Amino acid sequence: MAIGLIGAHRVGKTTLAAAAAEKSNIPFIPTNLSAILRREKIDLSKPIDIMRKMEIQQMLLDETVELFKTQQGSYITDRTPLDMLAYVLAEIGPHASLEASESILKYSKDCFTHTNQLFDLIVLVQPGIEIKQDIKKETAPINQAYIETLNYIMTGLIYNESCTPKKFIIQRDCIDFDKRAEIIAHFLSILDNSKNYYPEGTVFH
Repeated sequence: MAIGLIGAHRVGKTTLAAAAAEKSNIPFIPTNLSAILRREKIDLSKPIDIMRKMEIQQMLLDETVELFKTQQGSYITDRTPLDMLAYVLAEIGPHASLEASESILKYSKDCFTHTNQLFDLIVLVQPGIEIKQDIKKETAPINQAYIETLNYIMTGLIYNESCTPKKFIIQRDCIDFDKRAEIIAHFLSILDNSKNYYPEGTVFH
């Protein structure tokens, strides 16, 4: 049973996934795309050609998918290929070249395919918790409009007909951290005991 948390940056996915994994007594598999970028000496904060950007995105996707494929049994992770797709889609402008458009469409298809193959449940973690600037470690900047844009895109992605795993949205008014972790652990227990009962694409409320 594999659960993937999806959500914009700064919504607490990593901490939440780790806590839910502990409650469920299953492994937490963290993803660290920043470490891969540092290893490859890539700085995405600087302007970069769209085709080069897609090459980098494909590399990140390939390494993340390989990480998940090595896992045995149940696990929870703080990122899915759909997260990565959302960030790409958030940056597309109306004047992308045909080559770039084709690359993005292929990447989109790959992200859905890997998500469907790797995950049983996708949990959308929405904005809602208070976001504080942490100057002690490297974190994405606070840009509430961008965070909301990503949340809108990710909501659309998980409800797209191309996304077949079961899905659940943590509502905005559920801001208590322990409650969020308990919800995820609860659904893991339900799914683990009812794998043959719920069809693909089931939406939990």
